[in-house]
Amino acid sequence: MIRVALLALFAASQASALSCMRPDAVQLYETARDADASYLIVKGRLIPTGPIAIPEPDPSKIEELPPALSMIQLKGQMLGKMGFFASFNEEITLSVECLSIWCGAPNTEREQIFALEKAAQGYVLSIGPCGGNAVPHDADQEDRLLSCHHRNHCVRTEF
Repeated sequence: MIRVALLALFAASQASALSCMRPDAVQLYETARDADASYLIVKGRLIPTGPIAIPEPDPSKIEELPPALSMIQLKGQMLGKMGFFASFNEEITLSVECLSIWCGAPNTEREQIFALEKAAQGYVLSIGPCGGNAVPHDADQEDRLLSCHHRNHCVRTEF
């Protein structure tokens, strides 16, 4: 019931904008670390291997759309005891999700930090309208994430 009310609130006016918090690698890491599911943290780039499916929301309907799934290559380094050193080069499932009329879109232009969920069929990357399990990579994001990983000194971005 609460979900329906929230969706109705978001869809009530197309003029209203979706407000998202700034992406933060430490928050992504902590969420993945503390989740019931298993996650792998990877720094790298998404490389399309075919068409990327994006849901097509209908602004006249207030219902949750199922995610659009496609396969995409992720090439980079996975997080381990020593940092981002071990090579990662696999085809993963990309799950693009929507919230009302706002949908996620994968960034294939720049390096990012990802939290990949380990699933029976392989790894899954969820991308939503506010980023999902991907944040843009920069030196500060990586340094703070590594400090959290190595020393449990977890400092999120100031907003």
